[in-house]
This record gives sequence, C-alpha cells and structure tokens, in this order.
Amino acid sequence: YIAQGDGGTGTSTDDAQNLSSPHGAILRIDPMGTNSPNGAYGIPADNPFATDGDPNTLGEIWAYGFRNPHRFSWDTGGDGKMLIGDIGEDNVEEINLGQIGFDYGWNRREGTFLFDTNNPSVVFRLPTNDAALGFTYPVAQYDHDEGSAIVGGFVYRGASVPALIGDYVFGDIRNGRIFHVDADNLVDGSQATIEELTLFDTNS
Repeated sequence: YIAQGDGGTGTSTDDAQNLSSPHGAILRIDPMGTNSPNGAYGIPADNPFATDGDPNTLGEIWAYGFRNPHRFSWDTGGDGKMLIGDIGEDNVEEINLGQIGFDYGWNRREGTFLFDTNNPSVVFRLPTNDAALGFTYPVAQYDHDEGSAIVGGFVYRGASVPALIGDYVFGDIRNGRIFHVDADNLVDGSQATIEELTLFDTNS
C-alpha cells in the first residue's frame, strides 16, 4: 500500500477525483508482480479498478479522494481495520477508515463539510443531495483550532498503559499535541470523540 498526496494542487486541480491520476490516493501494488505497464511491479487483480475495462483508470488505485493520507496503519491486534490520517487544507484534519474503492471526497469535501476551491479558507454545510453523491466521510475529525496537520498513529494493544488499550493514538505535526480515541468507536457513518493525551514525567 502506498500513500500518495494530491501534489499540493488540490485548490487548482481535481487530481484526487481523477481515476487516471495517482495523486490523492492509496495505491496498492504487488512488488513481486510484473503486470504493470513497465513490468517492474504487479497490479493485484482484486484492486477495484484493475479490471474495470476502462483504459483511463489506474489499476493501482485502491481508494481515492484524499488530500494527504500522511500515515496509515492496521489494528492487527483488534478487528484489522485500516486507519488513515489525512492532512486537511485550511480547516479540518481527518481520521478515515480505509475501504476498498471508496471516494473520500477531496477536493469536493474537507472533513464532513463542503469545500469550495475558490474560497479554501471557508467550509460550508453539505448539500441536501449529499447522500446520493457517493462520498465517504471521516470517522473522527478536528478543526484547526486544535491542530493543523494530523499524523496517523497506531491502535495501542500493549500492556504497560491499561487505560490506552484499544485506543488509536495519533498526533498533530504542527503543535506536537497527542490525541487518542477508542478504536471501537471508529465506525463508518459516525463521528467518534477525540481526547487529548497528556504525558507527565514523574522523574523530573
């Protein structure tokens, strides 16, 4: 799996919505395969666009519509869900559930809001016909009052900190804050509550 940002062109192009572009997508390849156009890697046959019959779509695309899916991981000690931290533009930082073939909305959406490329500093309510448009939304998000560049983390399945067992622990690159959210509450179609994690050095 390969995380590919939109190339910094999200307010001027719609590459993340373009299935002929690798930008703004999670790509999935077989490093040992040879059926790619250059023969240097493989494209798994069960990728959503690998066998769709459209020569203009990239078979490497596994999911799309991201701005910058900076880090992703799997809850291997739990139910195996894939969690993606997607860095926003001016307003919203996202945690998404990775799901094959899904469209995560960028640059039409930022978080659970309508994004206007002509006015990127402001987001708007979703349109009344939004349910018919096929976008997938974050399972948790925070705005730029709290931070401005999410870095995806991992679900803690250790034993040293019992209070964090089963929590997805992640951070914000810009301000260094650390957050956590119960991984069981990261469910498609709902918004989980994020809490800040405060660390104390008891030896100082």
